[in-house]
Amino acid sequence: MKFITTLIPVLACLLLLTPLSAADFSAPLITLPVAQPVEKGADTYRISAEVSDETGVVSVDVRYRNIGNNDEFKTLALAPTRNGKIYAATIKIDPANSQGIEYYIEARDSANNISEEPFPDAPRQIHFPDTKQAKKSSHKKYWWMALGALAIGAVAANKSGDDNNDDTVTLTIDAADP
Repeated sequence: MKFITTLIPVLACLLLLTPLSAADFSAPLITLPVAQPVEKGADTYRISAEVSDETGVVSVDVRYRNIGNNDEFKTLALAPTRNGKIYAATIKIDPANSQGIEYYIEARDSANNISEEPFPDAPRQIHFPDTKQAKKSSHKKYWWMALGALAIGAVAANKSGDDNNDDTVTLTIDAADP
């Protein structure tokens, strides 16, 4: 019994003498690079982030979804690169069926502190290039056809039922070149 009564004060002293600086209260620092545009025709997009923490980074994930889609974010782990502080992953994209992606990075350290960049309710958005070809307007062609038909009709109306020998027909159309 004497051993236990002696051990308790010793353990209490050890706990009190443990410096508070050993406790980790700060989450990892996430720095996102300037977003790169999606190349036309691409079906993948590379996401990277610089992540650092004084006690060590345990995991870095990207949470992403299509812009305008209010479904849950998909999660993909980012792997450390040779640099050690840069984490990256490549995600599949579908520019033909979406206007872009939105994402945020979540990092966790060894003390289970979590940071997110940017905030999940305001994720970074990457817009895809327009994959649909702009159709050339054929309205001009029909406009000129209509004007031609109008001119022929005017000439025919001017000639029909007129018994005088005046063969002069005047038709003036002011229009811009097509």
